[in-house]
Amino acid sequence: MTDLSTTNLQRLLDQAAPGPWTALATYDDGAPRPDTTREMRAAGEYLGIMHTPNSALAAAAPDLAQEVLRLRRRLSRITTDRETVAHHEGDQDG
Repeated sequence: MTDLSTTNLQRLLDQAAPGPWTALATYDDGAPRPDTTREMRAAGEYLGIMHTPNSALAAAAPDLAQEVLRLRRRLSRITTDRETVAHHEGDQDG
C-alpha cells in the first residue's frame, strides 16, 4: 500500500519536479498525438511519456498532494480549536 502519511506526502512533493505538471496531447510542433500517449512536462521540463487516463492523474498528483496536506492542516486546527473550547467549557461547569 502507498504511504500517504503527511510526512511522506511532503517528502514526495519536496523531491518532485516543480509544477505545474501537464500531460500534452500534442507534439512540439502542435500536431496531435495519434494515440493515448501524453508527453509529461513539469514547468517545461520533459518528464516522460504516459498513457491516458493515467497521465491526467499523474499531472494532477502534486496539486492533489498539496490539497491533502492543506486539508490535514485545517482539520488539525479545527480539532485543536474544538478541544480548546470543550476544555474551557468544562472549566466553567466545575
